[in-house]
Amino acid sequence: MGRKKIRNVEWQAIINVTPDSFSDGGVNNSPVLIETNIKNAYELGCRHFDFGAQSTAPTSKEITFAEELGRLEENLFPLFCNREMKKIFSECRLSFDTFRVETIFKVVDTLDRENLRPKEILWNDVSGVVSEDVFQFLKRKNTAYVLCHNLADIREKASQHMDYVSELNGEDFILEMGQYFKERIEVFPEDCLAQVVIDPCFGFSKTREQNIYLLQHLETLSAAVGGNFRYLIGISRKKFIRELSGFNLDNIDRLDHFHNEIISRSLMDFPYFSYIRSHVKPI
Repeated sequence: MGRKKIRNVEWQAIINVTPDSFSDGGVNNSPVLIETNIKNAYELGCRHFDFGAQSTAPTSKEITFAEELGRLEENLFPLFCNREMKKIFSECRLSFDTFRVETIFKVVDTLDRENLRPKEILWNDVSGVVSEDVFQFLKRKNTAYVLCHNLADIREKASQHMDYVSELNGEDFILEMGQYFKERIEVFPEDCLAQVVIDPCFGFSKTREQNIYLLQHLETLSAAVGGNFRYLIGISRKKFIRELSGFNLDNIDRLDHFHNEIISRSLMDFPYFSYIRSHVKPI
């Protein structure tokens, strides 16, 4: 008998435009390489791409807005005026991983200038800080906001998330996470709620034990949050996954296979639509 497939999922391919990403730093350091990697994923059926130009791993050096924007302008923006890539992008969701308001608005303004209309534009805001800027972003057509779990209290500290870790564990930790999301969801205008995507944000503000328990109890979290939200689930090549598997980044194929196995078990009966954020096509 074949393996049961997980339901209601879409693959979000990770395209890190960074030299220091913990998992694939430096592999997307030119428009040509990025275009190749996008086309390869597209041929495998991917219709959702997430672009990030700043690593928020605790070990990475913080960069300025100018540095982040410079990486995008040099490596990604040229593809926005490429006729072949525009055709692909128009069929896909494009997600942009940044905690900076200035960056996301520069991105959407560039898309507008190039008359590029993706299926949906997602602001993957790892800060978890809901501000008026978020609501201004959501006024644009075909947009969504990824609400992340990050216990740092201001945007500028988003990458220092491991300085802000809950002392709770087990179900108490999950219920605390649920309350975190509920409090932030309450400030969204009613007509924006369908545009909110929930990201438990594995690896952010969490110990190894908290990450593992969360992975095993995603349905408990969704019940605590309530509503009928989409979810973004990303554990690809995270440190706690490497520790669980015993494989390091020198054995990337086996690590990615282990990641797929974990995702399959965790989301097998998950009732809500999910985006699986992964470097490789999920099972």
